[in-house]
Amino acid sequence: MRQCIADRVARQLNRDGAAKMSCLAGIDGRVKSLVATAEGAEHILVVDRCLLNRTAHTPKLAGFNKFHHLKFHKIGVRKR
Repeated sequence: MRQCIADRVARQLNRDGAAKMSCLAGIDGRVKSLVATAEGAEHILVVDRCLLNRTAHTPKLAGFNKFHHLKFHKIGVRKR
């Protein structure tokens, strides 16, 4: 199975202890424990490989207005 580069980056950050990976669908679905974890986070990093910045829409719609948005297309990583 081919794994998305954004997912690989998030998993590696999680393994390295640099970040805690969470479930974007859980935020979208307003799963209380995941939303509470995000609310308690000092920083939120959204890793997005979509030219339309789709990934960033989920935290915005959930009420998170302050987050870092890593746009892969801005650093030369192209979606295939």
